[in-house]
Amino acid sequence: MKLILMRHGHAQEPTSMNQSDHDRPLTSRGKKEATVTAQWLRTKGIIPTMVVASSAVRVQETLGEVLKEFPDLQVSTKSDLYMASPKIYRAHLGKLGQGDVLMIGHNPGISALASDMSGQDVYFRTAEAMVLEFEDDSWVNPAEGVTEPRNCHFAR
Repeated sequence: MKLILMRHGHAQEPTSMNQSDHDRPLTSRGKKEATVTAQWLRTKGIIPTMVVASSAVRVQETLGEVLKEFPDLQVSTKSDLYMASPKIYRAHLGKLGQGDVLMIGHNPGISALASDMSGQDVYFRTAEAMVLEFEDDSWVNPAEGVTEPRNCHFAR
């Protein structure tokens, strides 16, 4: 089983004092970054079956670019993944069944999760991804089953 951890693409700065951080959309650069990462996954033969993503606009737009490459993905949007800690990400992982999963989220949480699970110092820039491989569904207790990351994609 594979777990793909990905940060959202580059987002616009707030356009007004009234715009919430949650509502910031991707820039054209962010959309291109997300597309390139999705294409990289496909060229490596890494085909997720489901995606768990934050409800933030920039993550949903990143997901939209990913879905162009993987239109059959089962999608689960979680509002509590917005600026979540690794503990929240892990809670969602523990509820998943079999299959290769893509999680799209935010720093610092998604990078901290990648660091914890890989044993490496990870800090994702926009639309970067890491693929972790597991023997089985061991991400329910990830400390027992993670192997070295097989693939890392740096979008820049």
